[in-house]
Amino acid sequence: MAARNRKSMAGALVFAGKVMVAVAVSSLAAGLIFQWCATKVDERRYPMPGVMVEVDGHQMHLDCRGEGSPTVVLDAGLGDSASTWALVQPEVAKFTRVCSYDRPGLGWSEKSSGARDTRHVAAQLKDLLLQAHIPGPYLLVGHSFGGYNQLVFQSLYPDQVVGIVLVDSSHPDQGDRLPGPSMEQYAAEMHWKALAAPFGLQRLMGWCRDDYTFPNAPQAWKQVAPVSIALDCRSSVFPATYDEFLAFRESGRQVAAVTTLHALPLIVLSHDPQVGIDFPPENAAEGERQWNAMQEELRALSTNSKRVIARTSMHYIESYRAELVIQAIREVFTAAATGQQITAATTEE
Repeated sequence: MAARNRKSMAGALVFAGKVMVAVAVSSLAAGLIFQWCATKVDERRYPMPGVMVEVDGHQMHLDCRGEGSPTVVLDAGLGDSASTWALVQPEVAKFTRVCSYDRPGLGWSEKSSGARDTRHVAAQLKDLLLQAHIPGPYLLVGHSFGGYNQLVFQSLYPDQVVGIVLVDSSHPDQGDRLPGPSMEQYAAEMHWKALAAPFGLQRLMGWCRDDYTFPNAPQAWKQVAPVSIALDCRSSVFPATYDEFLAFRESGRQVAAVTTLHALPLIVLSHDPQVGIDFPPENAAEGERQWNAMQEELRALSTNSKRVIARTSMHYIESYRAELVIQAIREVFTAAATGQQITAATTEE
């Protein structure tokens, strides 16, 4: 009797295990289908502007508008797409050509297995512009991690760059100087999100919606944010973001080698410390102090520079205070054309 009971129980356990495996497989399959269908709906709802250009064997998205020289090149933050420039690019296109693009796996660009450190990103951007027949000179604009890329781009191709605008740019020492979670901790959190991305969990959990729902953002941003949210929900985005996190310290070391821009026109835009950049509350004061010091160090890279603190703005100044970004681009554009100096003390606007 006991033997029969054990055999019966073993059979029940095997059956239960098979049921659990079947349920898990079915759930994963349902997630894949859900993600595929939702992505197709987004693609119809938000058609891609610009063109796809083959670089290193994969397709990269490039969106150029307007006419004139120098060409303004917009580089978005870590894990962000070209859509974050939605309030800036149309206005800059009124006075010169302006191009935004998506790094591999982000926005509309195809994913790639290539290195994601900033030196490779900058070289890839140059190839993209060459393949698309967008010659220099260039006026570079970089937000956050995009600032890393543009500083290294200038160091690689100095004769083709006439000015830079840094929008709350990352600093090469921030991994060591900022309090709170390390980049490695952020990367660890992003890793499991990257694994879940193909199954649509970022949509179900609202991760992509939360990434671009900024507190107290202006109505103009709220109107264009759905495009950024839809692009952030693509399966390739969280893995690509994870790769950029993993390379962030190496990218910082590469940017640290850029010790001077000489007299290149430079404007540094920084978020409002009274509003903050979402540091943990217990570290906010020290975080803002360090960020302010590092932004001043970025301004000091050029003898022909100034810094503007954007009142009421958090990290995405291009979303909160797009007019300040446009104004800074126009000012550097004019300085490059006329030789006019832009040196000034740090101000708030």
